[in-house]
Amino acid sequence: MRRDHESVRREFVERTLQRAGESEQRLFWPAEERQAFANHQLADLLEFASERSPWHQSRLVGVELADVSVLDMSALPTMNKRDLHEHWDEICTDPALTYDVANHHLERLSTEGFSFALDRYVIFATGGSTGLRSVIAADAEAMGSYMASLVSRARNGRPAGLKVPATPVQARLAAQSPIHISAAISAVMNQATGIFVTVAPSTPIEEAVARLNEAQPFSLAGYGSMLHIMALEQLAGRLRIEPMSATNMGEPLMPETAAVCQDAFGIGLQNQYGASECPLGVSWRDSTLLHL
Repeated sequence: MRRDHESVRREFVERTLQRAGESEQRLFWPAEERQAFANHQLADLLEFASERSPWHQSRLVGVELADVSVLDMSALPTMNKRDLHEHWDEICTDPALTYDVANHHLERLSTEGFSFALDRYVIFATGGSTGLRSVIAADAEAMGSYMASLVSRARNGRPAGLKVPATPVQARLAAQSPIHISAAISAVMNQATGIFVTVAPSTPIEEAVARLNEAQPFSLAGYGSMLHIMALEQLAGRLRIEPMSATNMGEPLMPETAAVCQDAFGIGLQNQYGASECPLGVSWRDSTLLHL
């Protein structure tokens, strides 16, 4: 029986909000409890992969999974982008979700806009900057865990006493095509963790400025080059917004970009390094280091 789009989206949203609350609480756990929890999650993941994925099952033969911990995963074989590309169907834990099905869905997204594959998956692709594109599938649990790590750290990184609207406007200066993870997140999570206003890099500067002036975003997130341009527009007086937070993503953060954003908006830039498969690193409050 087919499920309607909105019921699937609600499942993704509810799972994200649940996981975000749990993740935020764990930020304040003692280190020993966090490590024990991570080991438990890792054990569940390895068991699931060895039972449901033919490719992982064959590669984990002989590995004592009980001995693997977050502090020592050296016994596990690695998987790179080419492995995923060449063994997609055997890696996937759902026989109904094949590489052909996923790619056909991506083609539909390009012409028809965002939708869920098989009524339960978000499909997106990497930019292929290495010359090989990765195709990624995420169900509600995967997307919820992905988003939770971002949402909980964003909440905890805000200044104490900052008043946040129930549904803050978030301006995303990033790709609009739904085959990209940033646009897929906006399509799934809009109105849940915030109201998303997306401005693509191809948007004329005057139009981008007008959209942001109208939206008056609580937060900015986007490519460093876009943030830099908008900061210059703010200093020139054409852009007139007062964001409470700003995050660089998708591009290296240049010192001059951090400096001009500080001058324009009066706030420091949080730096984030991520991949379509998972969020990897984020700067913590005023630190210039990326914490994995």
